[in-house]
Amino acid sequence: MTVTPITSLDQFHSVINSGKPVVIDFWATWCGPCRVISPIFEKLSEKFSSVEFYKVDVDEQAAIAQEVGVRAMPTFVLYQGGEKKGDVVGAQPQAVEINGEKPVVIDFWATWCGPCRIISPIFEKFSEQFTSVDYYKVDVDVAQDISQEVGVRAMPTFALFHKGEKVQEVVGAVPQKLQVSALSRKESPIH
Repeated sequence: MTVTPITSLDQFHSVINSGKPVVIDFWATWCGPCRVISPIFEKLSEKFSSVEFYKVDVDEQAAIAQEVGVRAMPTFVLYQGGEKKGDVVGAQPQAVEINGEKPVVIDFWATWCGPCRIISPIFEKFSEQFTSVDYYKVDVDVAQDISQEVGVRAMPTFALFHKGEKVQEVVGAVPQKLQVSALSRKESPIH
């Protein structure tokens, strides 16, 4: 899949209200970091077919940028069903992909999963306690291709990545497993 430009406010509203997961790259032609991260964004669009990828030139579509509240470029915003689900501000490849130097823990969950809701506050507590790690949540129903690529078979699954490699996986809502995993690695859940 390719990255499609959004060229009007009406198109923007249509795209974000489509019901599909949508990631929009807010960029500017004069923005150096935007040009640096653009190839990574393009690769992600090819890799994840269940997500639609768009870009908005903030100079040409100032009304859209203002409505979204874009204050810096690039800004990446995830929408699902018309609602903003998250954003990344700046050219942070490690926040857009899991190949960076900083370890990443991803909680694969589902809205219908009771155990996922039970362990969610513990996962959030770890994100506050172990700040040397990036934490993300992926709804398996929204991002099925990502879940399949990682090999998720049950929820919740916590996948730990370092330098693009999955180094550990914890399956199930068992706080002790997460805690032992985190504590056995001292400062961060991944070494």
